[in-house]
Amino acid sequence: MSTKPKPSKKSTPSASYNARKEFRGKSYTGMKVGGSHTWDYEPGVWKETKVAPDRWKVDYNVVKRRRGHAPEDSGAPVGTEYHWFIVAHQHVVKTDANTYTTHLHGWKYKLAHKWATSSTWNLATHEQRKERQVAILEDAIRVCEEGEEIALGVDIFDEEAEARGREALKAKSKKRKRLEKGQRTLDSLFQGKRAKVEKDGEEERQDEGGKHADGDDGVGGEGEDADPESDSLTHDDSQSDEPDW
Repeated sequence: MSTKPKPSKKSTPSASYNARKEFRGKSYTGMKVGGSHTWDYEPGVWKETKVAPDRWKVDYNVVKRRRGHAPEDSGAPVGTEYHWFIVAHQHVVKTDANTYTTHLHGWKYKLAHKWATSSTWNLATHEQRKERQVAILEDAIRVCEEGEEIALGVDIFDEEAEARGREALKAKSKKRKRLEKGQRTLDSLFQGKRAKVEKDGEEERQDEGGKHADGDDGVGGEGEDADPESDSLTHDDSQSDEPDW
């Protein structure tokens, strides 16, 4: 007796794109880490304004087109918007009075996104976007500190470079913990001295008050105690969850 063949469960490009993946303990969706795109940029306008001796404000508008074609039903729906934050090197060479060759290489981070079916961004407020931008800059600093070869363009998936980076990060973490422990010791010492000074001052004010009550200084009346200043320091160590990206 013949049986019908079972339909294959071959993954579609859309399902693969939207499937949950994991990288270094972090869950994400979208293109798999290690994938790449190639784009052709049409002639665009790059405008820059000098705002400080070593800083320029840049504005660049252009249309980019995928080299080749995206697989059918793959990627984000048409109308989806992204807010990228770019940390990069730009190397330029002047070839004549008005012409430069330029090479840009670095990283781009997804700061926020807005689905085609939504009227709002996933990070809707200025404070949320600012917090995310600070987190991105901190990650860029970490990458730079973990190894100059990474910052200069060596493949980030190089295992030896990654191992050196982890060792550097561990050493930095140990140093930070030693400094924090030392600071806590100093804070405890100074708070103890501060409490003793305030206690001595309180006893002195009480003695003066007693003298006023007995008329020892020729003036009658009760001594007035000042409100003691609190030693307790409140510190909020809570951190908001990092936006899902």
